[in-house]
Amino acid sequence: MVVNKRVSKLARVHWLTHEAGGREYPPAGIGMPPYLPVAAFSDEEEHANNSWSLAIEKFSDDGNSLTWIALVTYLSDQAPQQNLVQGNKFKLFEGPFLVATGEIIE
Repeated sequence: MVVNKRVSKLARVHWLTHEAGGREYPPAGIGMPPYLPVAAFSDEEEHANNSWSLAIEKFSDDGNSLTWIALVTYLSDQAPQQNLVQGNKFKLFEGPFLVATGEIIE
């Protein structure tokens, strides 16, 4: 019997503007498939060795679409689920590019 160890939490996600190096527009964030960036829960500049894919599903936004409340879930059961605790901050990357920052809020 396989037991799913994945944890889902609410997070506040702040998208960088295009002028600040982010995406031209935030992704839709709703429907399938979910938005699947690489997330790093570390202040290290190098995220490639300390990051995992995170499914981001938009729950609501602040009216201007640059700040979301989203459900976040690691794709892998082997990912460090302990990172998904209230107050932990993370960065979202598309390849080498930082596109958003976030914080687990619940």
